[in-house]
Amino acid sequence: MTGSLFDYSVAGFGGIFCLVWAAGLAISSKGQASRTAVAFVSISGIRLTWEAYFLSGLYISHPRAYLICLPLMYLIGPLIMAYYDRLSGRTWSVFEYLHLSFPVLAAIPLLWLPDDQSLKELISQIYAAERTTDGWLLVGWVLGPKILILAYSLWIPLRRSAEGARALNSLSSELKPFAHTLLLYVWLMILADIAGYIWSIPILFRGSVWSHSLAAIMVYWFSRHQPSAMLEFSEAIQRVRYARSKLAGLDVEQIVIRLNALMSEESYYADEDLRLPGLAEALDISPHQLSELMNSHLDISFAEFVNRHRVQAACQLLEQEADRSVLSIALSVGFNSKSSFNRAFRQITGLTPGQFRQNKLSG
Repeated sequence: MTGSLFDYSVAGFGGIFCLVWAAGLAISSKGQASRTAVAFVSISGIRLTWEAYFLSGLYISHPRAYLICLPLMYLIGPLIMAYYDRLSGRTWSVFEYLHLSFPVLAAIPLLWLPDDQSLKELISQIYAAERTTDGWLLVGWVLGPKILILAYSLWIPLRRSAEGARALNSLSSELKPFAHTLLLYVWLMILADIAGYIWSIPILFRGSVWSHSLAAIMVYWFSRHQPSAMLEFSEAIQRVRYARSKLAGLDVEQIVIRLNALMSEESYYADEDLRLPGLAEALDISPHQLSELMNSHLDISFAEFVNRHRVQAACQLLEQEADRSVLSIALSVGFNSKSSFNRAFRQITGLTPGQFRQNKLSG
């Protein structure tokens, strides 16, 4: 089977899009969670490029290249769990790194690949109405990564007393619908893909490839529109995981005083890379304790807390330095772009920075 020009163009575009996105993340991101995200987006890009290679019919002239890349796809499911655990602040034990051994196991069949002509005939059975035993084994090999993605995406929300599911349900009204829709979309996409292989229905497989490209673009767009989404999800996981108080024995009042001093006197908010673990370290408490303190005692998320201090500092600069550009002020108080600054400023003050400055100058 070969796809249409539309099929492999969509898959190829999705693959290149993910690879460029991953390169951008690698340049701008820090921390274990970010590195895991780079790996996940990269492998997703390779997977879509691999699908485009198959749909274009290039496997007919180079069948080994199609199968040699296959074991790498077995990393996608484990990387989803690794990213979730990094967001939650969990560090994997040595045993848990065994999740990443699936590609090694999946590479074993490469030792017994037949000659190129036999490979072409074997690959052509993927969507044949009738298959030999070797044809069914190949289908199982190709389906392995998809089954792993489905298994991990079902297991992650349900493990540890449904911690992931409870974290999803505790998200804000703005983020929760997108998270639920995306998860359902991924499940349906994978089930359609699996059905397409098992019952030899090419349209299901092709539709899944289109959907994978669309899902990548949707997630990228949402991450740009809501840059604090992953931080909010991370906090939601930690709230659920540490529902029992971690503040026992701490002088909460003194921690709050020190926290406010770090922000107002030492300008911690001005660091655009400021993260919950770094601020917690400065307070000599754990990230989980700081997250609980903010949510239960200050009734505010980490992202909102930092943004409020940034906007407060920006208000002073907008009033005191009338000739200074809005972008310069935004960068100086810790925002990494004018758009994120404008969005946070309007959410907190109800005005744009320009309107705020004009009101102060005219008053």
